[in-house]
Amino acid sequence: MNRRPPRSREAVLVILRDTLQKLELNPTTEIDTPRQVEFKRILRVRIADLEAESAAMLRLVSIKDTHSSKTEI
Repeated sequence: MNRRPPRSREAVLVILRDTLQKLELNPTTEIDTPRQVEFKRILRVRIADLEAESAAMLRLVSIKDTHSSKTEI
């Protein structure tokens, strides 16, 4: 079976940001349809969610590192 490995959060963020940027810079769509507007909104929300999750995870790792370094002293 040919299965792809799961993408990292950062890789997904890059893909979502690139997709949103392409949609926003596309000169052929002068007027967004309601579907396009909703799709862009969903992309923005998903990007914000992933960024918030990444920031929270970094804070947790930072707190854990800080606490573990204090116990080693």
